[in-house]
This record gives sequence, C-alpha cells and structure tokens, in this order.
Amino acid sequence: MKPVVFATKLTYPLKEIEFSLLFKLIDGERKNKILSQKIKKKADLSLVANALAKHALSTTFNIPLKELYFFETDKGKPYLQSHKNTHFNISHSGEYAVCAVSDVPVGIDIQKRVPFNSLVANRIFSPQQLKEISDSKDKDAAFCRIWTKHEACAKLTGAGYAQIKNIDEQLILQSFLYDGYYISVAAANDKF
Repeated sequence: MKPVVFATKLTYPLKEIEFSLLFKLIDGERKNKILSQKIKKKADLSLVANALAKHALSTTFNIPLKELYFFETDKGKPYLQSHKNTHFNISHSGEYAVCAVSDVPVGIDIQKRVPFNSLVANRIFSPQQLKEISDSKDKDAAFCRIWTKHEACAKLTGAGYAQIKNIDEQLILQSFLYDGYYISVAAANDKF
C-alpha cells in the first residue's frame, strides 16, 4: 500500500486535562522522553505526534489501541514488535505533527520553512544537493525541501542523518509544501 500521511496542527499549549488524556495512550520509554522535555511546547508536540501515530495505525490497519506498544531501535526508529508488516514514522516541527504509515518501512519529516544555512548544507549535503540549492531561485525552499528528503531517507533506514550523504535512488520520495511546512515521505520505490 502507498504510505498514508496523517497530520495535525497544535496551535496552543495543551491543557492539563488534554495532556493527561493523551498521555494515557503513550507507553514505555516515550513517556519518560516526553516528561523530560524542558519546553512545554516540545513535550506537547511529541505527545501529540505519538498519539497521532497510534490513531493512524489503529485507523489504517484496524489494530486495537491496546495492541499498539511502540519499541525503538538503538537509533530511535519506532516500530511495532507485534505487527511485523505494519510500519510508521513520526515527525514534528513548529505547530505540526505528522505520521506516515505503510506496510513497508517508511520515513517522514516535516520542517517549517527556515532560511538557507550554508554551514549546515556544506557539512551534510552532497555536491549535487548543494548545486541544486545554488541553482535554485529560492534557496530557502530548496534547502528545506532537500533537508526533509534527506531526513525522511535517514528515518526510513534508521540511520543517523549525518551518515546519509546522498539520497538513496532506490527509495521514492514525495515532497510537498503545506501551510509553510515542507513534508517529505520516503518508502520503497514500488509504493508510490
């Protein structure tokens, strides 16, 4: 199946009752990660992203919420141990949380539009990606689009961002702009 993308916008800090209700959906180490956030907005976004993933998986694959217990690889990629052919990935930035679900490994990234950062680009992007930015009329847009593609590939494979120098041509990427945010989804090439 093609990856299905879910998104939600958080335009205000969660009220205590909302946080408490959503927190009941979260399990294991994720609870500790959310509670250890020093910035409430980041904790809220992380909580909402995890709750969104549970909703997306339950809705798409008809899995009862009580069976959705998230595990993480040593690099932090979330997975379901009990449902081997059910894959998901989450991301959040600014006011949005997104989740992609599929029957094959999937990666997703969202990034609020930010100015082009040559120091970051030169350290991480390939010469071809740097040329794409240089040739672009809108360097900020090109930077954000390439960043999210790169990150979606890294999250799909579970590798660290800095370890991926080139976008894997065996992966298919879909990128789009939504409400000032760049979103990219990566999956196996026969899934788009």
